[in-house]
Amino acid sequence: MSDDDDNVVFLHDRTGNDLPVQRILTEALKQDLESVIVIGQKDGEMYIASSSGDGRELLWEIESFKFNLLSGMYSIDEDF
Repeated sequence: MSDDDDNVVFLHDRTGNDLPVQRILTEALKQDLESVIVIGQKDGEMYIASSSGDGRELLWEIESFKFNLLSGMYSIDEDF
């Protein structure tokens, strides 16, 4: 690696199986969450909903998740 690679975030080699939407939402309800973001897709159309009315907080949560995912903090192949 060269010095230019110092600012590169490497994705971890992880694959996961698709899970039923109902299963994911049911598990989320069991967590007694303080806030939630739902991002989904059907027929190419995006659905987004949040319990937070603050767009800045919503963006912070999305970007924090993105950073942690790219950093390898979350396992995307865990089963519920």
